[in-house]
Amino acid sequence: MADCEPGGSDHPLDNPPEMGEGDLFAWNFYQANATGFVQDFALMPQLLNDLNLGEGSKSLLLRKLSLIHASVLRIQRKEIEDKHGRH
Repeated sequence: MADCEPGGSDHPLDNPPEMGEGDLFAWNFYQANATGFVQDFALMPQLLNDLNLGEGSKSLLLRKLSLIHASVLRIQRKEIEDKHGRH
């Protein structure tokens, strides 16, 4: 994902919502660990266990990671549709 200047356009990547500390942690964790390598070798459960979070915190992090992933996929789909002139 490219770095964008906030407010540079109407594009969602240019206008992210304010993020709290837990949101930033989830985003940084996603950026560092949501890779093909991690997926191919099913390493995510071990990476999450290595954080030593309680069940409630781990569950919340998983929900945030899921929302982040869904947003990333939605943005990627929109960029592909825009590139090919589909709406």
